[in-house]
Amino acid sequence: MELVQNQTVLGGNYVSDRQEVVHRIRLSDPDRRLLGTNDTTTTAFWFVGCQYYGMTQDLSFAYNYTKDDLDQ
Repeated sequence: MELVQNQTVLGGNYVSDRQEVVHRIRLSDPDRRLLGTNDTTTTAFWFVGCQYYGMTQDLSFAYNYTKDDLDQ
């Protein structure tokens, strides 16, 4: 999974709480080809702090970590 913030792929353990973070699942080339040739629909289910935030089929999810309770 990639975390993208301010159009930059993050490489550390921390994200800024001042800007939205895009979580993006990156498939390997063989996996992407396999799913693309088999008319397969892939759905990602997104959770933050055990709270369900929905599902997407483009394998990405945007979220802004501004809530203090996420540290609990």
